[in-house]
Amino acid sequence: MSRNHDGRVRQRALSQILPSDAVWTIPFVIQLCGEYVIEVGFDILNFVTASLPMRPTMLSEYAQFVRANPEFMSITRQRTVSYWLDDYRHQLRQDQYPQFLAVEALTELAADPALGDL
Repeated sequence: MSRNHDGRVRQRALSQILPSDAVWTIPFVIQLCGEYVIEVGFDILNFVTASLPMRPTMLSEYAQFVRANPEFMSITRQRTVSYWLDDYRHQLRQDQYPQFLAVEALTELAADPALGDL
């Protein structure tokens, strides 16, 4: 349901997968950063900055995923910037757009050498 045409359905699906410790959920969460539903962006940003740091195993898994998938991250970042330009640049600076902030936080997370294999 995270791929549903209705953004509200996507947001509800996201609320069900964010608490999961299943590694397969990671690309579904990150992919949603490259979409236009700003409420989803706020949910992911909150997750990445507040909830994820409290879950060391998943924190490490997210870092490993980001490091292992540079093309996926690049495309996601490009989509994030594109939606910001199309829909939000007159309302928010890029450094205020939650999807962009979440992608940047994930990129910084992946750069942390302490987050190797836990």
